[in-house]
Amino acid sequence: MDAPDFYFWEAEVNPHRLPLTRALARRSDVGEVYYVAQARLNGDRVKQGLSDHLLDTDKVVVAPEREEVLRLIRESAPGSVHVFSGMHWVPCIVDGLPEAVKQNRFFGLMSEPRVFEGLKGKLRYLHSLMTEGLHRKHAKFVAAIGRHGPGWFRMTGYGDRVFPFAYFVDPPAGEMRPQRSADPARLRIAYIGRLVKPKGFGVFLSLVTAARGRHEFVIAGTGDMAAEIGAAPNLEFRGRVPMEEISALMSDVDIVVVPSLTTDDGWAAVVSEALFAGAYPVVGVRVGASILADNGRIGDCVRADTPEAYLAAIEAAAARGVLDAEGRKARIAYAQSHLSGDVGAKYLLDIVSYQRGKGGPRPEPYYKL
Repeated sequence: MDAPDFYFWEAEVNPHRLPLTRALARRSDVGEVYYVAQARLNGDRVKQGLSDHLLDTDKVVVAPEREEVLRLIRESAPGSVHVFSGMHWVPCIVDGLPEAVKQNRFFGLMSEPRVFEGLKGKLRYLHSLMTEGLHRKHAKFVAAIGRHGPGWFRMTGYGDRVFPFAYFVDPPAGEMRPQRSADPARLRIAYIGRLVKPKGFGVFLSLVTAARGRHEFVIAGTGDMAAEIGAAPNLEFRGRVPMEEISALMSDVDIVVVPSLTTDDGWAAVVSEALFAGAYPVVGVRVGASILADNGRIGDCVRADTPEAYLAAIEAAAARGVLDAEGRKARIAYAQSHLSGDVGAKYLLDIVSYQRGKGGPRPEPYYKL
């Protein structure tokens, strides 16, 4: 019980979850860490530059059959912890959750919110109320990701078992690159991600126009809107950038813009990666990680989907002086102390310990300054 095994159950191998699982595996107060995924990382995400390097291969199971799912749970130690990333549609999760209940295993949910926008969102809410009785009754905790995660799970009946959570990421490997020194009159502004309308890429392209040549812009990513990128002397299009090269790119920009138009962007790991590189994120309010940017020190949260609103936030940040060398150091320090895999592992263990009634205060949210 003092060093519990952990089992993570996923729809597919998630490169943004692996830093947390690796950090848990490094700890002396954790036993074995197993990772069960219904599928490997899908091809579209690989094309975007993501990779899915795994844990030790003997502790990873991909595409398990139902009997293997049931066996893994039955043979897990009574004190083990099972973490299910989602509740619906994924066979290994749909089969595993009731078996965890049957075997009286301690389990929790780790999930982004379901999208609550529009009529479909209301139907998702009703679906959750009608189909999650087993989960509401037996889940010991909910690690609810991003700005909108806790509200969704409280609204659907999980009460005080809901804890704010994040995608925790690995700090950049190797020696820290020299950090760019910002010129407020000529900022270097980046968009990194899928070049599609729901991610707000159209807003970013309009931002390039709205800046009227005042700043430099960098675009990295792939998607169906790539054809809309025009040629301009102050615009650089990198296309696909491998995951391991993102930190170097962000070290050479002042601002990273994340203007998503949907709460389906439950976190946006690019925000965490920007902070680790010292870049300043300017983020739409629908983005889960926008919760980090409410105070104007770590980043800015923009509540209007207009290029003028983003440009105003960017230039106001430059005027406040938060893009200077000291500001970059402060963002790197914040990321290291709040968003690393090691921080996330300790926070998750604190949640488990608290929910097991081992005493101590309720864990403080990960993002508190």
